[in-house]
Amino acid sequence: MGIFRREEKKVRETIELYISGLMDKDIDMLMSLIILEDDFLLINQNPYEKIIGAKKFNSEMKEFFKAPWKLDVSINWMFLSIVDNMAWANSEMVFRFEHKNRVFNEERSITFVLEKRRGDWYIAHVINAVNEAHEDIVEKEEDKPKEKTVVMDHTEVYDFTDKDLRIKVKTEDNGDEDDRAEQKDDTE
Repeated sequence: MGIFRREEKKVRETIELYISGLMDKDIDMLMSLIILEDDFLLINQNPYEKIIGAKKFNSEMKEFFKAPWKLDVSINWMFLSIVDNMAWANSEMVFRFEHKNRVFNEERSITFVLEKRRGDWYIAHVINAVNEAHEDIVEKEEDKPKEKTVVMDHTEVYDFTDKDLRIKVKTEDNGDEDDRAEQKDDTE
């Protein structure tokens, strides 16, 4: 294996470990993969957010991980460039957030900038932009009503932190529509 291929493999492994740390809500894993200085930068777009420095990243991620969702991330594609001790990885990934019977998918363009220090690759910058987002409500068998079939029709994207979830419900037996509010249980 050539030098470039060996370094490319190490860069990919670093990014894949970072993604695993996100999915496992493992702050220690994430902190072991970034540069531990004020030079670290994470930029999120939609909404715009800038996190500068490893300490700020640590506190923001701990807060982010308090949410009750399960996260799964898949990489659609990734293109790497390596020059000396710097690497750039442009990628498209799908973030799938799941909580109870709600699934929220975000297709994101993510650019990682990595720096090689003492033989290892560390993430210095992450630029993260949401390309497309949508939510699905997945009906589980135990959630289905016993006497009538409920067809859910929604067109809005809901935030997992909202207190009320309003859904138009159309019942098959009479075709009537009504607007029901489902109070979320924050204890689960």
